[in-house]
Amino acid sequence: MENTFLYRYYIGANNATGICEVDKIAEALHNDGIEGFTILESRGAWKGKQEDSVIVEMVGDNTFSEKLQVLKKVLCNTLKQESILLTSLPIMAQF
Repeated sequence: MENTFLYRYYIGANNATGICEVDKIAEALHNDGIEGFTILESRGAWKGKQEDSVIVEMVGDNTFSEKLQVLKKVLCNTLKQESILLTSLPIMAQF
């Protein structure tokens, strides 16, 4: 599959509650029409402070990035995040 990318969101705990709100993340992805994703529990740091976090992995083509940029803003507001990291890596994938 050409022009396929592995996209990852790196999302920390809610700034107001200190909890990783996995259900809210999954609901936002589902509501935005993201049909496949994996959520991995992790531990990260932001501005020197460690916190529980999650990594959300998705596969899509190069146009998928635009949709994920918009959804990233929604997730930031919903999860009370100052920032969410979005990365992309070219991959070879077969479904």
